[in-house]
Amino acid sequence: MRSVRVRRACGSGVRGCGVGPSVRGPFGAIPEAPAFAGRCTDGVIATQQRPPAVPPTTSPPVSAGPGPWVAALWSVVFGLVHAYWAMGGTWALPDEMDVRDNLALFVIDLVAVPLCAAAAWLALALGGYVRPWPTRRLVTWAGWATAGLLVAHAAPAIVEWGRLLAGARGTEMSDVEWFSLAVYEPWFLTGGILFALVTWRARWRYRSGRQHWR
Repeated sequence: MRSVRVRRACGSGVRGCGVGPSVRGPFGAIPEAPAFAGRCTDGVIATQQRPPAVPPTTSPPVSAGPGPWVAALWSVVFGLVHAYWAMGGTWALPDEMDVRDNLALFVIDLVAVPLCAAAAWLALALGGYVRPWPTRRLVTWAGWATAGLLVAHAAPAIVEWGRLLAGARGTEMSDVEWFSLAVYEPWFLTGGILFALVTWRARWRYRSGRQHWR
């Protein structure tokens, strides 16, 4: 609490903080001074306390949680795997798939590497760890688009999983088909769910004014 103190002479014989009816000066009587609320001590009258200025109310920042970092890690790992395959690596690939003998797969791996890097940046931008460019709305749209594309990529596999569980199709499949259903498409679906959750939370923080950049 801040107080304003005004120095005035206390009138003798006057109770409280009121100043005497008149004070004699070198040029005559000085008109009666107004009374001040407060306590008179040693010739100093303390006026009433003034409350401090209240700062404008702002919403506290809300943490984005681990989601953006998990989505960024998903993108980095996927990019590194594609780079490994583009350089001729065969780990986690069925014997029937060899990038060195398949130009289409080689091009897909080369394109996937920068796309995965962009997805990692997008995840951190949605989490508020890097500033969105050029606008937050565009970054939000990019987040929804990324989630939609990843889920759409895995949609045929979801149908096949349903057929397998229902017994509508046999289990006799090639190594490429098993790799797609058991590894490749579940990875896409996981990424789609991650980006959907991160984008939804970022949109909520934008609208509530609780997005604070690091």
